[in-house]
Amino acid sequence: MSMTLTMRSASPVGSAMDLSLEERPLTALALLCQKLQVSLASQQYVTLRQLQQRWQLFEQAQVTVLDCKELLILLFHMISRRSSDSVRERNEFILASETAFEVLHLIFGKPTGQHFTIFLEALKALLEELELTEENLYQQPPPPPQDILRQLLLQAAGQWRAAEKEAREPLELEETRAWRALQRSFEEGAVLAGSKAEVEALEIEHGRAHAAALQEEERAWHSILKEAFRLVKGWESIGLRIGDTTKDHAQVDAILPGSQAERLALELSDAIKQVAGQLVKTAKEVLDVFSSKVDEGGPITVQLSRLDLEALLGLAVEDVEEAGVVVKEVSEGGVAHRAGLQAGDQVVYVRQTKVTEVAQFQTSCRWECRCEDNIPVMVRRPTNDEVGFVDLKFVMEVTRDANPETKETVVEVQLVPIDLNTFIAQLNNHVVGLEGPEGMHSNPDGIPSYEELKAQAEEEIAEDQRSAWPSEKQITLEGDVKIDSRSFHLDVFLEHHDTRAACVQTLRTLDLSGVNTRFFISLDTGHLYLQHRFTSRAKVFRDFIQCTPLPRYNGSLSGRQKIHIKTNIKAKSDIMYRLAVEGYNYGNNSIINCDAVGYTHHRWEQLGKSEEYGWPEGWDAETIHHYAPGVTLSQYYSSDGFVTLRLEALSFFSVGFSVSAWLTSHTFGCDFLPTATIHQQDADV
Repeated sequence: MSMTLTMRSASPVGSAMDLSLEERPLTALALLCQKLQVSLASQQYVTLRQLQQRWQLFEQAQVTVLDCKELLILLFHMISRRSSDSVRERNEFILASETAFEVLHLIFGKPTGQHFTIFLEALKALLEELELTEENLYQQPPPPPQDILRQLLLQAAGQWRAAEKEAREPLELEETRAWRALQRSFEEGAVLAGSKAEVEALEIEHGRAHAAALQEEERAWHSILKEAFRLVKGWESIGLRIGDTTKDHAQVDAILPGSQAERLALELSDAIKQVAGQLVKTAKEVLDVFSSKVDEGGPITVQLSRLDLEALLGLAVEDVEEAGVVVKEVSEGGVAHRAGLQAGDQVVYVRQTKVTEVAQFQTSCRWECRCEDNIPVMVRRPTNDEVGFVDLKFVMEVTRDANPETKETVVEVQLVPIDLNTFIAQLNNHVVGLEGPEGMHSNPDGIPSYEELKAQAEEEIAEDQRSAWPSEKQITLEGDVKIDSRSFHLDVFLEHHDTRAACVQTLRTLDLSGVNTRFFISLDTGHLYLQHRFTSRAKVFRDFIQCTPLPRYNGSLSGRQKIHIKTNIKAKSDIMYRLAVEGYNYGNNSIINCDAVGYTHHRWEQLGKSEEYGWPEGWDAETIHHYAPGVTLSQYYSSDGFVTLRLEALSFFSVGFSVSAWLTSHTFGCDFLPTATIHQQDADV
């Protein structure tokens, strides 16, 4: 959703700038801004030229942050306004744009200007108001699924505690009042009977209030479960995974074992045509229609179409023991015949999928037909030579007839999602604590597994974190003067050789003044002009440590020798890193070239074991790479909790290497200065 911040003439946006014209000092710069705001492009050009000529005089004038802010808005507005349907007007716009840039260069080209610091403060305030900050520039990685589930469950528990507290507080207050009333009755003595009756009446009222609070809590919890069931559980109980194709329809991508979809004999690559009598073309439409019908209860009719591969391809195959999928018959003039397939060919691959049985072959071919117009296959054809076979590649060009229904079978099934009461009963039977219910990993009742619930929660939370950048906010002055994130782009002045030097000088001054120059270039090409940006927090530290001289080795010569590189990256410090080791190991006469990546998550006790904290199996499989055989690399936490690299080889005689660090993940290790020590010993440090 776009947001527009509107300003009166000479009164920029924000709480610090809400001054009326009477309250605000009317400086020379404020008058200049008013004149620029109401002028045509040609008049703006003349005014800015006069400002350039009198710049030294201007620097002696009094300015305020509000005036500077308004002038910058006008300059960036003119800089970004370079197009028009009228040739004459476009030329005037370009002339005003280039002159506005020259004024901008006068302001920020050198930090020695009289008003530089005031203009710099105004520029930073503008960037802040448009949400052009480093925090909004880089996407945060999603937390692990286990953390997400814990967060969701804690939120639900917080709602219960708040509801309980809200219901309990008035009861406790009334109980205190009743106790005090009873105490007074004992003290007074004469009115004991009346006090007793009052207490009994209060107790009855307390009971009613407590029962009402419990009913309200039950209704709130039932509402939460009902919404979760409608949006997620109804569809997941069917056991289908669907996806979109390039042929304007959704198809079955996966079928969960033991699910209702498997019992109804649905097949992979079946195309979904209708849901509850409504035509659907995408997976989203399928889920939307299905979810809208879940509340009505009862079965939901789904119509699918299934390709008849034998009729479509003119090809019959069969399973042959030890041979796999073998072509049984090829129809004259069919797709397979035109491609060159023959009876007796053994089908080995369909595109890049290896097939070993007929069902797998049919699924792969249907998938290709749904998404593409050709089916590449590799077959093994028997020969009479010494080898006995030859591998051949063919492409079956699938050209549908004018009446494709003759090669498709319509399948209509009744899908029955579990009802809400069943879902609640199963939830009550299985939910135990925060670690996930036992037995839900393979539940025959069609309840989605705990891993699927984690994946669903991860996807939902990660989707919330994906915010659009750049920001859609705008700042406007009276009239048609307005700027947004694109108004700051200076690409056109970087690309033109006449203005490139001035633009680079301006950007370098801003960079050294702490302004992120990424916001002034539409594409991230600033490194071409500013090779070492001061405001670039992500940095590469080449060769920050080298191998120390190898001491005399007193251990066994039959085993593997080890060198440990202990860094100052502490466990649980939320740093994402890449560490590269390069050099020469004369001991085995090989190049040393390997690297390791990692993330010292604040919840993880071990390095390289993120599967134990909710990430998918094999998540850490590619965190270490070897490009040469000089050493074998691994990583671990030292005994005092620091990231340590372990190098192993049969010999380290006359070894030399250096270590480089990539700390390029913004907000996750940038600004960190790496150091390390080298330990040549067998035992871990």
